[in-house]
Amino acid sequence: MIIKGVTGVEINPFNHLHFESKSGPKPGLHLHHSDETDSTGGGIRSSVSSKVQKYIKDLKDKDVHVRINAAIALGGIGKEAALAVPALIKALKDESKYVRINAAFALGEIEGEAASAVPALIEALKDTSEDVRRWAAFALEKIGAEKNQISFYTSNY
Repeated sequence: MIIKGVTGVEINPFNHLHFESKSGPKPGLHLHHSDETDSTGGGIRSSVSSKVQKYIKDLKDKDVHVRINAAIALGGIGKEAALAVPALIKALKDESKYVRINAAFALGEIEGEAASAVPALIEALKDTSEDVRRWAAFALEKIGAEKNQISFYTSNY
């Protein structure tokens, strides 16, 4: 089942529960980047920046579906969503496990630019949701957290 979320991103809301594959986790989203330039003529980078700002705002929305879609969209943007790292770190504490799962996914897709999220992701390894813990581990691997970093942070908790 594919639905178009409020952010304009088409998602399969159930795919994130089945992420095992030979090549690693695969989130349930399909992004369509059909607009090569934004309305201001600033090109893709300007368009991406304004979208990132919108999704950061959406991570604070009262509607859980808006927050989930924002986290998914930021993950789809990847490294260019680095500005969203602080908001995604906060989203790791969201009341909805689906927001937390997708926040961890997004931080992993941002990769090394999300290094400041390592302590929060390590804390997420203790989450009550097994899915959150798995995606936090995925993110730590994608970010490139070294085992000695993880040992340092986990021994200090």
